[in-house]
Amino acid sequence: MSLKSTIEWTNSTWNPVTGCTKISAGCDHCYAERFSERFRGVEGHPYEFGFDLTLRPKRLDHPTRWRRSQLIFVNSMSDLFHKNIPTKYIERVFDTMERADWHIYQVLTKRSSLMRRFVQDRYPDLSAPPHIWLGVSIENAAALTRLRHLKQTNASVRFVSFEPLLGPLDAVDLEDIHWVIAGGESGPGARPVQAEWVRNLRDQCQAQDVAFFFKQWGGRTPKAGGNSLDGRQWLEYPELDRTHEIYSGNHTHNEGTVTKPSFFDESKKQSEVKSAIVAKYFDAWSKVIIGAQNRFRQHHDNKIAYIDLFAGPGRYSDGTISTPLLVLKKAIQDNTLCQRLVTIFNDKDESNTNTLSSAINELPGIETLKYPPKVFTQEVGEEIVNMFEEMQLIPTLFFVDPWGYKGLSLRLVNSVIKDWGCDCIFFFNYTRINMGLNNDAVQEHMNALFGEEKAEYLRPKLDLLTPQMREVTIIEELCQAIRALGPKYVLPFQFKDNRGSRTSHHLIFVSKHFRGYEIMKEIMAKESSDTRQGVATFEYNPVDAQQPFLFEFVRPLDHLGDMLLQEFAGQQLKMSDIYQRHNVNRPYTRKNYKQVLLKLEEQGKIIASEHRKNTFGDNVLVTFPDQGHKKHA
Repeated sequence: MSLKSTIEWTNSTWNPVTGCTKISAGCDHCYAERFSERFRGVEGHPYEFGFDLTLRPKRLDHPTRWRRSQLIFVNSMSDLFHKNIPTKYIERVFDTMERADWHIYQVLTKRSSLMRRFVQDRYPDLSAPPHIWLGVSIENAAALTRLRHLKQTNASVRFVSFEPLLGPLDAVDLEDIHWVIAGGESGPGARPVQAEWVRNLRDQCQAQDVAFFFKQWGGRTPKAGGNSLDGRQWLEYPELDRTHEIYSGNHTHNEGTVTKPSFFDESKKQSEVKSAIVAKYFDAWSKVIIGAQNRFRQHHDNKIAYIDLFAGPGRYSDGTISTPLLVLKKAIQDNTLCQRLVTIFNDKDESNTNTLSSAINELPGIETLKYPPKVFTQEVGEEIVNMFEEMQLIPTLFFVDPWGYKGLSLRLVNSVIKDWGCDCIFFFNYTRINMGLNNDAVQEHMNALFGEEKAEYLRPKLDLLTPQMREVTIIEELCQAIRALGPKYVLPFQFKDNRGSRTSHHLIFVSKHFRGYEIMKEIMAKESSDTRQGVATFEYNPVDAQQPFLFEFVRPLDHLGDMLLQEFAGQQLKMSDIYQRHNVNRPYTRKNYKQVLLKLEEQGKIIASEHRKNTFGDNVLVTFPDQGHKKHA
């Protein structure tokens, strides 16, 4: 397995099979054959038998050894769906790809009908996992049948490689295709590609909103003609929902280069919003807890803790400083926190913990902390959950940010939230959970996250729902599952993808105390990218798309007054009581309630005790009329 690849649109190659046979014009000048045959007969060389079809089972587990995420081209020296490769062997390749799911795999074939059959058999009722991209190679119009086969394949991500492009293509229907690669042939006897053919493909991709990657003009060598089209490079990738760093940075945006924001790197703004929410809550939470400890010294230790079990390397892939460093910087600057804060950071990836440790040691003033940060390299699983369940924790803010969902469970959340002063924030990839609920391969993880009974209830129900309603249902059921454990207050915050059309992630806050819920609601409201009539959307959307929000978060300020009149008809309550009784699981902040009550008073729909003009204090007494009562002008 090559740790680096010279192929421009991937990072690495993995060849559990080598060798192939020709089936169409695109195979005539095969680079893999040309390379392999040079070593035929060289005893002990990997290609001692040239380009003969060869299974290489010793390579099957190679991706599991790679700790850092990679974009992997599968079988660059063969075709995984060659008719002479046993189905059982292909199953083993897919087993590895599913197991080592921190990578992205690019599976490219000319045997499109065989791929379609295999994938339909393996994933009969759902799509292949989104980290396994399935594609076909098409060299001319005669091979377009492969495109039809690809569309009939149960794939989450579909791509087409028009390389070598050997002829013109008229109108190509790219519906349900996420990515197109184009390029000319290279090597001895290379057949030239015409600019009109490439330009036509590029224009069709733009018209149909498909990412377009132009690899090369080709010639005697791959780089002989460069890769500039109409004065610039086209190095686009599909905008998909994946947060962890995969792409190594070979394709950066340069002047004269057109690229879509890559899904490989977490959005810089999203990183900042997520970190800001957690860091701001930590600041407010620590002040509340320390205040309580000071008032009741005989009952409480004077320590507080911040625990992050998926801490990462200290900075996001876009360079944004991550939450562990933000929390430590805050503690260094605060004399009280400096003497009280215990921090525990963990990540199963040793390269991440090494980088994080170095970043921590470089923080100015880190030596002033009474309790030096502890950094561990462990898999998050049953052992850690059991440990937390048996411990009585000091007041702890617990942050869980796995790449997908592995390690995230109801038991893990509850093992921390059970103790006094402990709150939890977890961030997860919604797309992978949406896909995983009906994927038998990850059933155990889904059961751990939702609870087995609720997961079983959800699976058949989701099949009948639209994507929008699937999301509403999934998040609502997850929040209900958490509440069933005891925490009363659960608050979700939504992150949209770069196009603003799909949800990529959710940040969910869990607490047993209304004060924590109130503080976090104010923070999330301010970090929301949009408001509707002064009511926060509780989402970060790069394009401020007007999407419905979860639970009752679709109701704008206009409806708040009507809800209050109906729910509290015939009652007399203080403003603070109205707010506390009504706001949970709704997007309204304390300020929203005061605005609406002032408006209702002006309209004569409620009676309020004496208060200053244009203000509505917490102790103002509000009398609501009976539902049947209507005030006439």
